[in-house]
Amino acid sequence: MKTLALGLLGLGLGLLPSGCGSTELGDETCTNAKACGGDVTGSWKVSSSCLTVNVMQMMNSSCPGATASVSGFKIDGTVSYGADLTYTSMLTVSGNVIVTEPASCLTVQGITLTCAQLQQAVQANLADGGFSSGTCAEASGGCSCTLVLIPDTTTESGTYTTSGAGVLTQTVAGGTPDTSDYCVSGSRLTVSPHASSGASSAATVTGTITFAKQ
Repeated sequence: MKTLALGLLGLGLGLLPSGCGSTELGDETCTNAKACGGDVTGSWKVSSSCLTVNVMQMMNSSCPGATASVSGFKIDGTVSYGADLTYTSMLTVSGNVIVTEPASCLTVQGITLTCAQLQQAVQANLADGGFSSGTCAEASGGCSCTLVLIPDTTTESGTYTTSGAGVLTQTVAGGTPDTSDYCVSGSRLTVSPHASSGASSAATVTGTITFAKQ
């Protein structure tokens, strides 16, 4: 499930002028739910989500003042866990990526861009970045650009294991195991990704996806 959040990393960052970086994608208030274990067997539908993806370790930026954050980030969809230890999921990510560029980041090859010019550059690359629209406006001497994500649906299947301590491990065929803390309480399932699991272990992910049993 963490790969959905990490998929945002290549979107907003690819639209930035050369030399600009990013510090974080997500809401700073997102925290991990406590692990308690339980029986995950059955079908579950996302009822709410809150994820923070800190990508500082992935960046090699000559302009650390540039930042990216997510507004209205949302995951919808369903996941089913079978008694045979296989799972299937179909999850959709939507929301806005807000890129803030200080004045020091707006000079590219000796030319200083205005916010209107930055908006034109962003809009010229929207489809490649996975966005439906993008607007930029002056903010604190620099520019703030709001990019609206095209909802992205990912369908996945594989195998899973659980532990009594509340660790859920999901593995796509030929992929890297993705581990999370989980807790089943009645008809409610919470899943919180481990920061170091999955293929993109350079990023730190925190937060919780909450499911309701169907």
